[in-house]
Amino acid sequence: MKLFYKTNRRLMASLLAGLFFLAQGLMFPVVLSAAQQATPFNDVAPDHWALKYIVNLSARDIMSGDNNGNFRPDQPISQLEAVLLAVRCMGQDNAISEVNADADLPFEVPSWANKGVFKKELLFAVEQGLLVPSQKDFIASDFASRAWISQLMVRLIGKQSEAFTMNSTTPDFIDADEMPSWSIGYINAALKYDLISKFPDGSFKPEQLVTRAQTATLLTRAEPYLTPSANQVEGPITALSPDTIGLQVGQAVMGYTLTDDSYLFDLNDKACTWDALKLGDYANLVIDGAKIEYLAISEPPAATITPQPQPVFEQGGTETFHKSGLVYLVSAKKRLIVLSTDGPPLAYLVSTAARISIPGIENATLNDIQDNDYVELTITNGIITQITVQ
Repeated sequence: MKLFYKTNRRLMASLLAGLFFLAQGLMFPVVLSAAQQATPFNDVAPDHWALKYIVNLSARDIMSGDNNGNFRPDQPISQLEAVLLAVRCMGQDNAISEVNADADLPFEVPSWANKGVFKKELLFAVEQGLLVPSQKDFIASDFASRAWISQLMVRLIGKQSEAFTMNSTTPDFIDADEMPSWSIGYINAALKYDLISKFPDGSFKPEQLVTRAQTATLLTRAEPYLTPSANQVEGPITALSPDTIGLQVGQAVMGYTLTDDSYLFDLNDKACTWDALKLGDYANLVIDGAKIEYLAISEPPAATITPQPQPVFEQGGTETFHKSGLVYLVSAKKRLIVLSTDGPPLAYLVSTAARISIPGIENATLNDIQDNDYVELTITNGIITQITVQ
């Protein structure tokens, strides 16, 4: 059985983009979310119910398509595939790399899964309690049922003990009598943590096979309980434009780039364009360096950081005047400098012919100016014509 996800994961960027704020009055080209025009896979329609979750796992290099560009969303997933995908969602690449691959697996798997990174991931799954060999509840070639994957998801988020205490409570489903006795506590816990849900008719269908699209959904729902990967960031939106989004990440405001390959989703899990987003929306991003691959709006955590004030563009008039202060933000790409003030930050555009003087640097450019540098600006017709760094 072929495993459809990437084995060579891209190097995650450790350095994020610089600060960015929306420059009012500037003109930008309109960039539509690619989710409005296409999807990453030939067989996943733009209105597919699981598009958000499929894109999320694809952007994180956890699930991918086959060689023909198909995701096969309705194909049942094997227990082996589900375990390997769950391990990759844990964000524990360093720990997995240190697993002793010379140890024997305590269960049978195909030859390809008994070597290299796959073997390490399976041994790690045993170490972390995702698989309990003594219970003999893992058969690599079997397809995963809803009852079985409820157990895996609860183990993934570390709620095994809680599931044990819930094993005596029969879930309120019309087919509760069809649930294996060992699964009742796990199903209760999976429901409590919103990992899985009942069907509209009130049934759970414990033995129904789980598809690849459903697996992507379950793994995405488990994210809040797991260690974020290096390419995942989240926070309130502080600035918006058709090609850049400012996000408050911890105490810093970071700038990320929107491209034609960025996929955006609103609070209702629907694909959207950048102009459907709002300042203050809480966003979850998957990034590649500074580029946004996936953005989804979600309910904010209990405590969030108030978005920083947006800068005010000081037009100045037609005369030349001078301004000095600490650099709050500098963007060489946008030729923009923002100064700190007691009130809202003040923003100015930089002329392409501006003279830039920095002690010790010949032929200095905007890239050489740093946040918190003290600068003196000469501004003519609202545009910076000279910058002197003190």
